[in-house]
Amino acid sequence: MILLLLPLLDAVMLVPIARVLGPWLLVWLAAAALIGLLMLRQARDSMQRQWAGRQGWARMQALLDNQRTVLSGLLLIWPGLFSDVAACLLLATAPPVTTENSFEYPLVVSGRR
Repeated sequence: MILLLLPLLDAVMLVPIARVLGPWLLVWLAAAALIGLLMLRQARDSMQRQWAGRQGWARMQALLDNQRTVLSGLLLIWPGLFSDVAACLLLATAPPVTTENSFEYPLVVSGRR
């Protein structure tokens, strides 16, 4: 039900947001769509690297590791305020990804969390 309401709510809210932001709304939507496309490309490349050396359940784990990035990228491509907020919340609440030797945090900037 929520998945059906989000696009409807986004479509309804674009009109008042367009009145406030004016032409900057197009800049925001284009930037969000570009970031979403880049996230999808990064998820595809990451999955291809992870998929290559794995078999069985490990391949499914590689797919599940990238699902958050794919969903966030798709939400950013969809035009609207609520879908962008949902994508940011989805990324911000991501648990640390375990690698062979350490933990990697998805929102690390210059080595700081």
